[in-house]
Amino acid sequence: LSPDGDDLVIGGQPGVIHRYDAQTGSALAPLFEIERYVVALAYSPDGNYLGFVGGQCGYMHLPTGRIHLGASARATHISKPAFSPDGRWFVYSPFDGTIQVMDLKNPDKWQVIEGNKASAKYLSFSADSRTLAGGDRSGLVRLWDMATFRELANFPLDRFCAFSPDGRTLIGGALEISVLQLAK
Repeated sequence: LSPDGDDLVIGGQPGVIHRYDAQTGSALAPLFEIERYVVALAYSPDGNYLGFVGGQCGYMHLPTGRIHLGASARATHISKPAFSPDGRWFVYSPFDGTIQVMDLKNPDKWQVIEGNKASAKYLSFSADSRTLAGGDRSGLVRLWDMATFRELANFPLDRFCAFSPDGRTLIGGALEISVLQLAK
């Protein structure tokens, strides 16, 4: 669902990203098509970008229609994509355990964060966009500094992770939910 609540986007096979009017349910023109399949989609907070992962990974700048592609991934082991709250970063994690970081201000350049033992299934930014949490299949949630792309800490939280709005609490888990109070 777009941040303004007007559009709903849905992807699947064969890779077409469909768009619907969220109020009426009427089909609108498809946005674009990627190779093979779409696994997950995410809007940027301002609604100007739509991130996609699947047979291809990347994002579309919606006002211009320009598509920027990142490294590809295997769909069975890929994270839901995420945008930083400040609109600077687009991230996803492919099968190889890395986190791909695409800079929206410089689309031809991206960083690769290494250190996960498995692909990060869930990615979440702190409200100030300075910290990225990535929950991987090994049962750890790792915190990454977005200025240096270095690991800050890791916790046994089993994949799912989300920051509280004030950034002082990290919630995570799969079968059990854990709450960690973070020092600021």
